[in-house]
Amino acid sequence: MRVNNYKKSQLKIKAHSKDVNVCDWNKVATHLIVTGSDDCKVKVWDLRRTTEGSQEELLCFNWHTEPITSIKFQPN
Repeated sequence: MRVNNYKKSQLKIKAHSKDVNVCDWNKVATHLIVTGSDDCKVKVWDLRRTTEGSQEELLCFNWHTEPITSIKFQPN
């Protein structure tokens, strides 16, 4: 996420132990995002609760055996 001149990140999160491949925003609750990584995990984040000092995901799904290469946040 970037602000103003787009040269500086507004927030930087250590989201996964390996490269993050995909990210998608929840279109209804815009403070929620989901990420997928080479560490085979899918994580859900609440940007209202995430700061550079506090980086804990809401949910972590760790049952995949291959890197996550596509993802879609589908709210009900």
